[in-house]
Amino acid sequence: MEYHTNSTIKHRLLCIPAVGEFLLVDGFFFVDSNPMTLVGLRMTTARGHHTTASTVRQFTECLAAYFNGWEELSRDMSWEIIYVQHADRTPMNGWQRCDVVNSDSVSDDESREIAGFWREKMHQYQVSISSGALEETQLSEVRNSHGNGKRNWGGKGAVLISGKK
Repeated sequence: MEYHTNSTIKHRLLCIPAVGEFLLVDGFFFVDSNPMTLVGLRMTTARGHHTTASTVRQFTECLAAYFNGWEELSRDMSWEIIYVQHADRTPMNGWQRCDVVNSDSVSDDESREIAGFWREKMHQYQVSISSGALEETQLSEVRNSHGNGKRNWGGKGAVLISGKK
């Protein structure tokens, strides 16, 4: 799939993928911080929402195809993912892992490298939203063995990322 490229990253602008290749997140935005931060948003009803190395690689490949200069921009980037869940669901329980599975698209070595990136660099948060009570939403970070501090990011606006066959 070929993507329309965007010459610059716009901070605090919600990007909503309009193509099926963005399986890792339902939306994302960038925060103008030092280092720059990519915040992914994932809506889920399950108590666990693990991913695979091939899904992570596919996501970063789509970003590289869409944003000019992605390799340099992403080199020192901070990565965060927020799992959004309805409060009536069974809450997620802990760190959402990146599994190394046999895949034709990702070698074993690359899968282990991606899983290491997920474990070491991806900061995870969980948000529970109750019906009609968005003001009561609580953001809590899921800590892995390398736990880091909380952050609360916001943004406005939206852009669809669409592919062209």
